Amino acid sequence: MEPSAFLTGLEDILLNDVGLTAVFECEVSKKELKAEWLKADKPVKKSEKYEMKSANGKHSLTINNCQSDDVAKYTVKVNGMSSTAKLEVKGLTHFGYSR
Repeated sequence: MEPSAFLTGLEDILLNDVGLTAVFECEVSKKELKAEWLKADKPVKKSEKYEMKSANGKHSLTINNCQSDDVAKYTVKVNGMSSTAKLEVKGLTHFGYSR
């Protein structure tokens, strides 16, 4: 049996403004694996804010209405492997608006 591997990992996202939608995507070689999403090492729960999809080895995390508190590192874990990328919003820092 082939080991699972990332075909494409997560990529950093830079949004131009708050209120926009960000989508992290990755693809793994094994189709049936489940993905776990983390924001700053804490599990992401499905909600109006976060939508998670998995189909045919492709996994995505959609973050709706991005605000300053969404600026963070996001990680997807699949079968013991992980890929991490960061979400940034232009004009914002980790502590709210930059001056």
